[in-house]
Amino acid sequence: MGICQRCGKCCKDERCLLSVEFVLGTDNICPALEPDGNGLYQCGLVKHPTKYINVGANRGWKDDMLAEIFGRLLGIGRGCDASL
Repeated sequence: MGICQRCGKCCKDERCLLSVEFVLGTDNICPALEPDGNGLYQCGLVKHPTKYINVGANRGWKDDMLAEIFGRLLGIGRGCDASL
Protein backbone atom coordinates (compact mmCIF):
# COMPACT_ATOMS: atom_id res chain seq x y z
CA MET A 1 0.00 0.00 0.00
CA GLY A 2 1.41 3.37 -0.98
CA ILE A 3 0.68 6.91 0.09
CA CYS A 4 -2.36 8.54 -1.47
CA GLN A 5 -1.26 10.95 -4.18
CA ARG A 6 -4.69 12.61 -4.33
CA CYS A 7 -4.77 11.96 -8.07
CA GLY A 8 -8.47 11.03 -8.00
CA LYS A 9 -7.93 7.92 -10.14
CA CYS A 10 -9.65 5.53 -7.77
CA CYS A 11 -12.74 7.76 -7.50
CA LYS A 12 -12.81 8.28 -11.26
CA ASP A 13 -12.64 4.53 -11.95
CA GLU A 14 -15.15 3.28 -9.40
CA ARG A 15 -17.41 4.75 -6.77
CA CYS A 16 -16.94 3.65 -3.17
CA LEU A 17 -19.81 2.02 -1.29
CA LEU A 18 -20.56 5.25 0.61
CA SER A 19 -20.89 7.15 -2.65
CA VAL A 20 -23.15 4.50 -4.15
CA GLU A 21 -25.32 4.45 -1.03
CA PHE A 22 -25.59 8.18 -0.28
CA VAL A 23 -24.76 10.23 -3.40
CA LEU A 24 -27.05 10.46 -6.40
CA GLY A 25 -25.50 9.62 -9.73
CA THR A 26 -25.18 6.74 -12.14
CA ASP A 27 -21.70 7.22 -13.60
CA ASN A 28 -18.68 5.33 -12.34
CA ILE A 29 -17.05 8.67 -11.50
CA CYS A 30 -17.94 9.75 -7.98
CA PRO A 31 -19.99 12.97 -7.94
CA ALA A 32 -18.34 13.87 -4.60
CA LEU A 33 -14.81 13.88 -6.08
CA GLU A 34 -13.69 17.50 -5.86
CA PRO A 35 -10.69 19.22 -7.44
CA ASP A 36 -8.81 21.29 -4.88
CA GLY A 37 -7.68 23.97 -7.35
CA ASN A 38 -4.06 22.78 -7.31
CA GLY A 39 -4.42 19.84 -9.69
CA LEU A 40 -5.22 17.41 -6.88
CA TYR A 41 -8.51 15.96 -5.64
CA GLN A 42 -10.29 15.50 -2.35
CA CYS A 43 -13.29 13.52 -1.16
CA GLY A 44 -16.35 15.72 -0.78
CA LEU A 45 -17.94 13.13 1.51
CA VAL A 46 -15.14 13.82 3.96
CA LYS A 47 -14.62 17.54 3.22
CA HIS A 48 -18.27 18.59 3.62
CA PRO A 49 -20.63 15.59 3.59
CA THR A 50 -23.92 17.43 4.05
CA LYS A 51 -23.36 19.05 0.65
CA TYR A 52 -23.84 15.60 -0.91
CA ILE A 53 -26.19 13.76 1.42
CA ASN A 54 -29.41 14.79 3.08
CA VAL A 55 -29.05 12.82 6.31
CA GLY A 56 -27.29 15.72 8.05
CA ALA A 57 -30.15 18.16 7.75
CA ASN A 58 -32.76 15.63 8.78
CA ARG A 59 -31.10 14.09 11.82
CA GLY A 60 -29.00 16.87 13.31
CA TRP A 61 -25.73 15.48 11.99
CA LYS A 62 -23.08 18.08 11.30
CA ASP A 63 -20.28 18.04 8.72
CA ASP A 64 -17.55 17.43 11.29
CA MET A 65 -19.33 14.40 12.77
CA LEU A 66 -20.05 12.82 9.40
CA ALA A 67 -16.60 13.68 8.05
CA GLU A 68 -14.93 11.80 10.89
CA ILE A 69 -17.15 8.75 10.41
CA PHE A 70 -16.80 8.72 6.62
CA GLY A 71 -13.06 9.30 6.82
CA ARG A 72 -12.66 6.24 9.04
CA LEU A 73 -14.89 4.10 6.85
CA LEU A 74 -12.99 5.13 3.70
CA GLY A 75 -9.57 4.69 5.29
CA ILE A 76 -8.58 8.29 4.67
CA GLY A 77 -4.99 8.78 5.76
CA ARG A 78 -4.12 5.06 5.64
CA GLY A 79 -2.54 5.11 2.18
CA CYS A 80 -3.47 4.36 -1.41
CA ASP A 81 -5.05 1.02 -2.22
CA ALA A 82 -5.58 1.69 -5.93
CA SER A 83 -3.90 -0.63 -8.39
CA LEU A 84 -2.28 1.92 -10.68
